[in-house]
Amino acid sequence: MRIVKDWNKGQWKFTLFHYQLKFSLKIEDGTTEQWYKFRDIEPENLDTLITIMSQDSISALIKENFDRLNKTMDIINAQLPESEHEEFDDIL
Repeated sequence: MRIVKDWNKGQWKFTLFHYQLKFSLKIEDGTTEQWYKFRDIEPENLDTLITIMSQDSISALIKENFDRLNKTMDIINAQLPESEHEEFDDIL
């Protein structure tokens, strides 16, 4: 898998990958991420895809997805037992 382009928009990191005649777009926000796969996109249309992903209406949908993902993660984490961290000696 090869990185074609990466960019940031606010707190989100976008990474566009190319692999076996298809493109995948990963959007990261802290510990959560969203993936979108495009099988029928031509390389010359990538700039159009980037422009579309920057539209306010698309950004609002991406934010809604991240809000749901983060809420789900909070619920899962609240149910997990707390891990016991081993204490280490201070090294001076």
